[in-house]
This record gives sequence, C-alpha cells and structure tokens, in this order.
Amino acid sequence: MNKEEAFPFYWRLKDNPEIAKSMRCMDGAQVTEMIDKYRTAQATAARALKSIDLTYATPVTLLPLWKNLGAVANEKVCVVWLRERVGIIVDFDVFVRSWDDLWYPSSDDVIVANTCYGFGASFDHEEKLSIWLK
Repeated sequence: MNKEEAFPFYWRLKDNPEIAKSMRCMDGAQVTEMIDKYRTAQATAARALKSIDLTYATPVTLLPLWKNLGAVANEKVCVVWLRERVGIIVDFDVFVRSWDDLWYPSSDDVIVANTCYGFGASFDHEEKLSIWLK
C-alpha cells in the first residue's frame, strides 16, 4: 500500500480516477501551515469574494467562479479536512471538475488554497462555500 492508498479518505476518492492519479498526501507540517494561514486570513479579514449556498451547486455551475480566481489549470491546490487535520495536493483543473467528490455535505469542513495561498475556499458542513483572497 502506498502513501496515497493509506490516506484516510482514499476509500471515497479512489472512485474518481483523476483524483486518485493526481493526488499527493500532505505531511502534518504542510497541513498545519495551511490551517494556520487560513485562520490568519479569517482573523485579519481577508477580502471575501463570495459566499455561496452549495445546496444545488455542481462543478459546472461553479466553473466561472473558479476561473475568475486566476488560477491556471496545471497549478496545484491543497485540500485540507479541518476536523481530521489531513490533506492532499491535486491539480487545480482536477479540483475544479471534482470538488464535489472531495467534500461531503453535512459532515465535512474542507479548506482549499492554491500552493502560494493567493486564494482559498472553505466548504462547510452547512453547505456554504466561502471564497477569500489574500
């Protein structure tokens, strides 16, 4: 079993071949750094772009939003599950097409940021997406 197959949520990610192929596990220090940056951004009132109800959202309906953030297709994004304090790194274009496979409504609180932390998003268990910028 490789490191990715040992990932706590691999059982639900393996059914999406794009995620399974492109994901790399974050180590504990990377996860802690991302959580710290996210909390700092919240505490310092980072400019929030949008807050969106995800009840009926799909990858297609959110595509214009992701494109407007200025990330490029081959850029990497970090995805961290807050409660479990685990994370993966995936290609941005894979994330855009598959975000709904990475987050379960009513159970997950997930944060996402590009690797330079220029933008981020949080998906919460109340089905709300918040987008923020540095």
